[in-house]
Amino acid sequence: MQESVKANLRRLVKRLLRKYGYPPEKQEKAMVTVLQQAELLCRDWTVTSAPTAPFSFMFVVIN
Repeated sequence: MQESVKANLRRLVKRLLRKYGYPPEKQEKAMVTVLQQAELLCRDWTVTSAPTAPFSFMFVVIN
């Protein structure tokens, strides 16, 4: 996974954890877990063309 993608994902995860009141002392562990899960999910994906919708990546990650 590219560093820019990881950085954006970290930013989004931090925002969601704060929004829903996740305990601050557990946020780092949650972030590491989410990044590991995202890497496992995208390991077999290949990029064949640009996404058609601006939020198609987020749709895949959330589901």
